Amino acid sequence: MNLEHLGNLTDEIGLFEHCLGSEPRPEHGYCVDDVARGLIVLMRANERSEEGRRLADTYLAFLAESQMPDGRVVNRRDTGGVWHGVPATADHWGRALWAWGTVVRESGDAARAAEAFERFRI
Repeated sequence: MNLEHLGNLTDEIGLFEHCLGSEPRPEHGYCVDDVARGLIVLMRANERSEEGRRLADTYLAFLAESQMPDGRVVNRRDTGGVWHGVPATADHWGRALWAWGTVVRESGDAARAAEAFERFRI
């Protein structure tokens, strides 16, 4: 799998929500929906390269930080690290659950799967 485009749209926080061609648009920040989708793609593609692992770890950390202690998830984050919106169980929450479940099933990494399972259980 060629991860160049996905890597270009990802920084140390997460996967940017929007881009113009191959250029990320950081002013739009990040959202759980897109980060979850990125993680699902990596897991389903069985991407085990160093870059794939780096991206997966970034996306897992982002999703973990989006989750509140009661399990609800905040969807949007800006590049300064500030979360925006109300924690909820809307579509973005479902995509986070889908991503965590996919990691449990597909990751092949016991520690990563255990972390994802714990998030799924919350």
